[in-house]
Parts: sequence; C-alpha cells; structure tokens
Amino acid sequence: MTKVKRKFYSLKIDRVFKTVLLDEKNNYCFLNNLLEDILKEEIKIVRLEVSELPIFNVKGKVQVLDILANTIRSGLINLEVNINFDDAIKERNLAYYTTAFSQRFLRGGKISKKVLQINLNFEDESYYEQEEIVLYNKTKKEIYYEDFKIINVNLAKYKEKWYDEVIKGNEEKIYFVTLSANEEELEEIREKCHEVIVKETIDKVFELNEDGTITRLVSYEDEQKWLIKRGKELAKEAGIKETQINTVKELLKEGTLPIETIAKVTKLSEEEIIKIQKEL
Repeated sequence: MTKVKRKFYSLKIDRVFKTVLLDEKNNYCFLNNLLEDILKEEIKIVRLEVSELPIFNVKGKVQVLDILANTIRSGLINLEVNINFDDAIKERNLAYYTTAFSQRFLRGGKISKKVLQINLNFEDESYYEQEEIVLYNKTKKEIYYEDFKIINVNLAKYKEKWYDEVIKGNEEKIYFVTLSANEEELEEIREKCHEVIVKETIDKVFELNEDGTITRLVSYEDEQKWLIKRGKELAKEAGIKETQINTVKELLKEGTLPIETIAKVTKLSEEEIIKIQKEL
C-alpha cells in the first residue's frame, strides 16, 4: 500500500511563521536579522504590541495585524505576511497600516512613534525584489511626510535569484530564502548553511510538523487562503484552455491550415484538435 505523503506546513503559513519566529526566548533573533536585512540598519525588537485594530462600527469584525513590533530606533513595525499579493491584499494592508498609524496620535496632536509597514510577499509575479511606497507631493516633487512608509518585499524574487548562491555558500540572503523554502529546500539549507539561528528556526518548523502540533495551530482561515489560491490557479488554467479551444475552432473554420500547424500554434495536441473538429 502506497503511503500518502503528509502535507508539510512551511514558514509561508501564517501560523507557522508566528509560532516559530515570535519566540521571546530567543529574543526574536531570526526576525531581528530579517528586519535588519530589509531596513539596512540595526533592529532591536523591544516587545510585541497588541495587534487588534479598533472596530469603528457595530457590524465590523475584529481585524488582527500579523505582527506589530515595538523596536528601538525604527518605531513600530507592522509586518504582514501574504501568500498572494493582488490589489485586494494591497488595499487591505493599506487599511491596516493607516489604522495603526492613526492610533499613534497623542492628545497634543503629536505622533508618539513612527509606524512602518513591511509586507512579506511569498508569491509575487513582479520583477522587483523590494520597493518603498511613500506619500509624495506631485506638485512640489518632494516627499510629503517622511514617517509614512510601506516596504514591499518580494520573497519570490529573492528566492529565484539567491537560492543557488545560498546553497553554494553565499548566505547573504539566507533569511529571505529560508522564509520561502519548501520542505526539501529547508532540509538542504539546514544541512549546508552556517547560520545557527537559521538552523534552529528550520528545526522548529520540522518539529511542529512532526509532532502534530501544527494541525492544531493552522487555522481555518489559513486553509481557506490556500484553497482560494488554488481556485484562482484552476480558473486561470481553465481560461487558457478555453482560449485555446476557441482559437482552434476559428482556424478550423478558415480551413487553410493543416492540423499539425494548428497544434503548434495553439499548443494543443493533434488528437484534441481532431476531437474539436468532429464537434463543429
């Protein structure tokens, strides 16, 4: 009897990310180093803040930031973890950020701490590795407000560019690559990297998966995110297939191209094209 391979929950999963990285015992070492790589400055997380956002109407539901960390020098950092990064996610994260930002006002009208949002995007088709969003005065061509900043980190791009280098010994982007790695890649990184913090982090991920803890930690929402993502992929595949079929029908109606050529143009097999031809 063939043994069914268990589902592996990597650091992409919200609950795994929080359980492994928000460990006060190790002084948030992995998270500190990750933030230092992003911000290019020394980071020290003092404590985690309450991450629930206020509800402004009776119909509103509780919204929880992934991470809201109080740091030395950099103020409050709202860290959001995103499997996909479409327009809806961008709007949601912006709403989270502006709400957290607005809560920092004191009675005297001053802001007690600056607030920065960092979005860790695991699957992003954009070409950039990292981008900054600021409030910009288009008329005066200058930054409108210095303390308003959002940073989008394209972990998919970092992984694409740096994975081979990390395995060969260049560990400059090891924290980015570790976050994006699947089960096999995590095993390879653990075996070949020299960063103790990274090795310990990977060990914790495997412990969660092996002792069954993760099945109790992964929320319904996490599973739903995965299902929605897969649904989008299937819908995209179905859309491509429909376009291919419609193209074949139009070319067949023209009656000037051989089936072999239509197959090359549409990327469908000759058998599929003959079947479509019979149905016309």
